[in-house]
Amino acid sequence: MADSLLSYAITTGVFIGLVVILSASRAKRAGKKRQTLVGNSEEIKQSSA
Repeated sequence: MADSLLSYAITTGVFIGLVVILSASRAKRAGKKRQTLVGNSEEIKQSSA
């Protein structure tokens, strides 16, 4: 009984850790896209015109 509970806890922890890592890397990529869009030369031209 204790072994199955321990394996369930480990599996759940690994799954949650994986979700956290994947969502963090996705947010990081989205942040990089926003930064490059802000620095886009076309947008700078349009905003100054």
